[in-house]
Amino acid sequence: MSRANWVQNNAAGGIFLPDRASKVVNCVVAGNGCYDPGAGIYHGYAKAAEIRNCTVINNVSAYRAGAGVRAFSTYTTIKDCIIWGQPMTSPATITPR
Repeated sequence: MSRANWVQNNAAGGIFLPDRASKVVNCVVAGNGCYDPGAGIYHGYAKAAEIRNCTVINNVSAYRAGAGVRAFSTYTTIKDCIIWGQPMTSPATITPR
């Protein structure tokens, strides 16, 4: 579980997936914040990532985009997840590149 983190001048208040193949499975990512997109989960470039059976709730991005999940890779797979409750200051819950 990732909960109630705040990252200044960067992305990924909750979980940062680097530029290599990654999996996030059966987790709760809640109450995180950052200035850039991806307050809940941030996936960088290049390699595949799988986000499965996760709940991503109540994350906030000052950037006003991608508060729940920000994915730069076209190889990001999100399956069987609940992504909700991002405040109105962050209107886009999932922001693809």
